[in-house]
Amino acid sequence: MPATMKAVIYDRYDHDGEGIRFVTDHPTPETGGSLVVLKVCAASLNQIDYKLWKIPVVGMMINSKVMGLDVSGVVVYAPAGSGFAKGDEVFGFAKKGKSGSFAEYAATKPEYLAKKP
Repeated sequence: MPATMKAVIYDRYDHDGEGIRFVTDHPTPETGGSLVVLKVCAASLNQIDYKLWKIPVVGMMINSKVMGLDVSGVVVYAPAGSGFAKGDEVFGFAKKGKSGSFAEYAATKPEYLAKKP
């Protein structure tokens, strides 16, 4: 995996969207921990993604800079005992730590993912 990736990030809370921007040098999620890391193939924009950043208290409390919740992708790292393996095609919820789905790679808890049928 590359050290950096393209991502849509949230810099600061505001009402007009000026705190949201596209970057090409955001750090790629680290492997080796308890989170599953995936190469993002698809992400969706839904009401929660949009509205979450418009609520002052929530926007200030969120520690993730990368936006996006829904994700579909291919596992590039899976911790032992997670039920996933490198190469598995998965979908789910990509929000844990500093990760989100509007990026080339995302990291999330294994219980937030399911294998594609």
